[in-house]
Amino acid sequence: MTRREYFTAKCLFIFALALPSCLEWPEVGGEDQPCADSGSCWEGLDCCDDFVCRESCTTDGDAVDGEEWTPHDPQLTWVSIPSGTFQMGCVPQEDGCYDNVEPRHSVSVSAFEMTETEVTERQYYALTGQRQMYFSSNGWDCPVGGVGWDEAKAFCEAVGGRLPSEAEWEYAARAGTTTIYYCGDESSCLDDIAWFEDNSYYKLQPVGGKDPNAFGLYDIIGNVVEWVEDCWHSNYDSAQSTGGVWAGGDCSERVVRGGGVYDHAGILSLSFRYSITPGTHGDATGFRCSRDEN
Repeated sequence: MTRREYFTAKCLFIFALALPSCLEWPEVGGEDQPCADSGSCWEGLDCCDDFVCRESCTTDGDAVDGEEWTPHDPQLTWVSIPSGTFQMGCVPQEDGCYDNVEPRHSVSVSAFEMTETEVTERQYYALTGQRQMYFSSNGWDCPVGGVGWDEAKAFCEAVGGRLPSEAEWEYAARAGTTTIYYCGDESSCLDDIAWFEDNSYYKLQPVGGKDPNAFGLYDIIGNVVEWVEDCWHSNYDSAQSTGGVWAGGDCSERVVRGGGVYDHAGILSLSFRYSITPGTHGDATGFRCSRDEN
């Protein structure tokens, strides 16, 4: 059984044709379509330097050979995040917060830059030559999923950046707000800003399709959960007051933030945090990069 046949059978079994969009598969390898794994195309077509399949390549020349593939510029867009001080952790109006988001504490963050969106399938492929495209993906402009912490860290370092610290992530996500979500305190506002359980059909969606926050960041909650640099701490006791990576903790677990397409509204809270092992390759686990301000 091919991967596509398995994917279709899985959709039919689980969703019983209730969600037709589940059966859509990104068209790759055909004429004027993105190249498939390792720079391959359908018979008679070449994968050109811009990763599009054509009968002949008219860009800078040579077709992409899977065995001779070289990294390309992923063309990331960086957003400036201003310095500031914020209250990190569970906001007073949020009921039922876990102990791991307490106590609320003040953190001062230096100016930095963050990628406008989560790193996409297309961007990840351009730099690494690896196509993830898990069953939950909806195309090349969806956030890349199935990436472990080490792989995410390596990608960010390769583009001159790093994974954000956990404090940087929450500061950037809040963008000056003190509410449960950056759109307000009621989950009814989430449909305009995030892909999650209620509207995603359990599929990753192209980045930038929802409203950004005040710093101009898209999908900072929803779509994929995002790796950050920090090791896991079970609460904020003794948390530092600066925005850098909090040293120590349990480094067999790494923090993820933001919630994803499988998650309910509560997990999209800007304070919600949990940990997974660095080698986890969940199909809705992705990342975005940060870097010091130029």
